Amino acid sequence: MKRLSVKANFIFSLLNQLVAFISPLIITPYLSRVLGAEAIGQFSFSQSVVQYFIFGATLGITMYAQRCIAEHKNSVEDQSKVFWEIVLLRLIVTSAVLLVYFILSINNVFGSYSLLMNILSINIVACVFDITFFFQGNEHFSTIVISTILFRVLSLVLSFLLIKTPDDIVIYTGYNLSELEEKVELLSYFDNIIIKFGRYIPNQQAHHDDILGVNLASDNQYAIKIS
Repeated sequence: MKRLSVKANFIFSLLNQLVAFISPLIITPYLSRVLGAEAIGQFSFSQSVVQYFIFGATLGITMYAQRCIAEHKNSVEDQSKVFWEIVLLRLIVTSAVLLVYFILSINNVFGSYSLLMNILSINIVACVFDITFFFQGNEHFSTIVISTILFRVLSLVLSFLLIKTPDDIVIYTGYNLSELEEKVELLSYFDNIIIKFGRYIPNQQAHHDDILGVNLASDNQYAIKIS
């Protein structure tokens, strides 16, 4: 892949920061109006706690990885070796962080936030698959910016399409009922809670769910009003 000039990298880096700044300005007012202050507060609190675990999973590794990739940019073989060593290191560190996370969750340390916290734990798992350091080390900022823009645009579109009521804060879950029985029992103490169950299965027929008021992508997905 051809390296871009310093000027081009600067422009892409600036574009990335602009997208990161503008996206919340577009979606935050909508989510605040639709979900309400309480749901936004629950999500923000859960996300902030998860962020600490993400820091633990990535602490120091990103900068180290970026420097190592840059040092071996002239050797494909050496760079490949360093790349997989860093991925393995991330896998080990992230696994240790997840172990602590789920021990806390099993012992109900997160209380009524456990469901949201378990859903958001996917962000910790994603640390293993984040290879941004590779493109940063090779100064391919265009790849980072383009993927970031695509992800943010997709997130915006799905947020507007899927989040319609305050209950939709649990629309992110793809769990089955048997996996969440204890969590569902805890949530039943709150008013107006709807949970969507079922993981997406390709090539299944979509159907309209009367409880959520939206079309679900596969016929194994359904919603239950638990309170």
